[in-house]
Amino acid sequence: MRLVAGTLNTDRILVARRGGEIAGLAGFVADGRGPFSISQEAWTREHGRIGGALRAAALAVARLASNPRRGDLYVEMLRARERKRGEGVGALLLQGLDAEARRLGKGRIRMFVDVRNAAGRRFYERHGYRLVRTLSLPVVGRLFHHGRVDLLVKTLDGPP
Repeated sequence: MRLVAGTLNTDRILVARRGGEIAGLAGFVADGRGPFSISQEAWTREHGRIGGALRAAALAVARLASNPRRGDLYVEMLRARERKRGEGVGALLLQGLDAEARRLGKGRIRMFVDVRNAAGRRFYERHGYRLVRTLSLPVVGRLFHHGRVDLLVKTLDGPP
């Protein structure tokens, strides 16, 4: 948590609430700005000079590997609390991402899903996402535990 303290870009984070508590979060990147603005110094402070540099580079490679384009919104994270799953939290967050993408003038939404997360992939596909390709990211995998990922894309058709 020290790493992200003071680095949040709240306009790039969606929060879903159920029963007065936070039920889920989604963070996205648009126009080069994401949910966190973590400096190289912060990475170094948290993980040392080499570890910090590797993690910062791996995150940059992961963002580039999604093949971001100016007209895209990239989902960096989407999480629903375990006890809130099955209550529509994920669908609510996806609707919010659709709305944000449209508000920002984006025509597509992209995300990575770990290849081991078959249930997650099926969930996203039910909401209009399609598999573009599977990528191997060995450095990212070693540091963030996502070595093989599916790149999913949803094309937006205009206002809801």
